[in-house]
Amino acid sequence: MKPMQSKQILTKVDGSITLLTLMIMTFCVLVIGYAHSYYRQKNDNLQNQYYYYEQQNQQLRKLVETSLKKD
Repeated sequence: MKPMQSKQILTKVDGSITLLTLMIMTFCVLVIGYAHSYYRQKNDNLQNQYYYYEQQNQQLRKLVETSLKKD
């Protein structure tokens, strides 16, 4: 094997490792992005539920207060 050929083979392997690393990093970024959007949506839904039930609770308190005042 000539020295030039071995250097070319090494360069191809280095390029493949770099491409594999890039693919793995891209996959990790996609997974992190998916997890972030999933938990953000879950958090937003919980906040909306909290606000809704807080409003319902205030309305019920008003109803109870008005009914107690009438009695």
